[in-house]
Amino acid sequence: MSKLSLAVSRDEAAYALSVDIQTVDRLIKAKKLRASKLGRRVVVRLADIERMLDANAVNPS
Repeated sequence: MSKLSLAVSRDEAAYALSVDIQTVDRLIKAKKLRASKLGRRVVVRLADIERMLDANAVNPS
C-alpha cells in the first residue's frame, strides 16, 4: 500500500516550496500559509500549500 499524505511537516513544506524553513515560519506567522498543530508537530496541509500558490500566482503580461 502506498503512503497517503494529506499534510507535511514544516521542513517538507519548505522543500516543496524551494524555500528555507524560516520562510515557511514567516508565511505561517503572517497567516499567508495555514498550519495545524498535531501534538507537538506543526503540519501544513498540501491543499493549503496549493491554495497559497494559487493566490500568489503571477500572470505573465
